[in-house]
Amino acid sequence: MLTSRLASAKRLGKKALNVAPIVTSNPKLLSLMRQGVHPEIYNRLNGAWLTQGKIRTVLDIGANTGQFSHTVHALLPDATIYAFEPQADCFEAIQQGFMSSPNLHVIQTAIGDDDGEITFHTNNFSQSSSVLKLTDLHKEAFPWATESGEIQVPIRRLDSLQTELDLTSSILVKIDVQGYEDRVLLGGGEVIHKAEIVLIETAFEPLYQGEASFSVVYDLMIGYGFRYAGNLDQITNPSNDRPLYADALFLKNR
Repeated sequence: MLTSRLASAKRLGKKALNVAPIVTSNPKLLSLMRQGVHPEIYNRLNGAWLTQGKIRTVLDIGANTGQFSHTVHALLPDATIYAFEPQADCFEAIQQGFMSSPNLHVIQTAIGDDDGEITFHTNNFSQSSSVLKLTDLHKEAFPWATESGEIQVPIRRLDSLQTELDLTSSILVKIDVQGYEDRVLLGGGEVIHKAEIVLIETAFEPLYQGEASFSVVYDLMIGYGFRYAGNLDQITNPSNDRPLYADALFLKNR
């Protein structure tokens, strides 16, 4: 969701977001937006829990076109950021946006619990693309998100990638992979153990076939030595206002 599936975007479909009230309250966002910063994401992240956390490395898993990466870079300009995205068009968009930032790196791969290749379900609303297929609930709640095809993409485990990355502590991991979050955790236990903050999209009702519930993700994170610290955002079903998913914040136990 902090990648792209924001509340207003979900309610408005492909219509442009009205960011005027956000920018009015923080005029410096006008210049930051020209650098790819998303004002709504900026407002959610701009807190002491992040900016005073001495974060040196950020892993943006499920980067889409780099909305989260650009925004966290504006807040943590000295941190090294690795963005992971399997879709070629989104990968190219991130690469182009990262050209002038030497500490931003993009890797074209899905992240999960295996190393190899996997079928990836593309969507005309790219932020809803996933290794998993949409459920009927997803199609009913957000009708503009429709599957458009299948492609083969590389997939890696975080733990097998870690020797290729400079994982300087402290580490922030953001996971937004459309229902595949538990597989990222299962394939990345060693890396997750090294992190201080994990921000992860969690589902209360299944929007993807085979999606792990909040309780499954919660149990995995508790097992990795984290505590649940609340949600940065929560999205409800437009038809009945029942919670569907949220950005859950987990902090390392000390």
